[in-house]
Amino acid sequence: MTPTKQRPIRAASGVTALTALASGLIGILANGYLVLFYLTAKPWQPDSLARQVKGDPTSYGTINDWLIPLQLTLLIPIVIWLGQQTQIDKGSRRWTAIALAASIAATLLQLLLVTGVLPFAIQVGPVAVCVLLLLCWAGIISAAGRRHGVLSHSTVRLGRLVMWAVPVGVAAFAVGIGISALQGEGSWAWVVGGLPGALAWLAFPIWVLLAARDAAWGAHR
Repeated sequence: MTPTKQRPIRAASGVTALTALASGLIGILANGYLVLFYLTAKPWQPDSLARQVKGDPTSYGTINDWLIPLQLTLLIPIVIWLGQQTQIDKGSRRWTAIALAASIAATLLQLLLVTGVLPFAIQVGPVAVCVLLLLCWAGIISAAGRRHGVLSHSTVRLGRLVMWAVPVGVAAFAVGIGISALQGEGSWAWVVGGLPGALAWLAFPIWVLLAARDAAWGAHR
């Protein structure tokens, strides 16, 4: 018997791969500042620094807010490229459009936040929806990308894991919010409930880095 030759995954242009690489690295940096904000400001505590001082007392949250628009703007070329490579699938075309809309909308909303046009209380809900849509897109486009020889197994596995974390994260956060409402101010329940969704968002830029690797050098089945 002769060994089966592995079919290489198609590579993208250098610009697409580089922008995806930059998006992933900036996303990791932004998430690091977000974690630092929650660890230092502790906004869930009644006597926390975040509630005693108006605005962001640590600047970590503000830096995160500025990095996210850059992260999502640099994500757009890889969204388009993956959509082009899998456009034969109707679902891929639909989710490519959704991911583009979510990236652009979240970018604009973040800019409106950091420039003081929109308050966080109004901005956070729509941005959260955009984030959830991007996490779902990562899983759906990963499966399509694998079928069409665009993404490697490791990229697909992480993308699917990120996607399936969405319903778990939404359910856990809803339960956490409900418990916090019953327990009153200072409850940690909403923080614990938000962990699955937070972990999925923390993993998202890592998935983008894997997609950048596949786009730049290809991989094998």
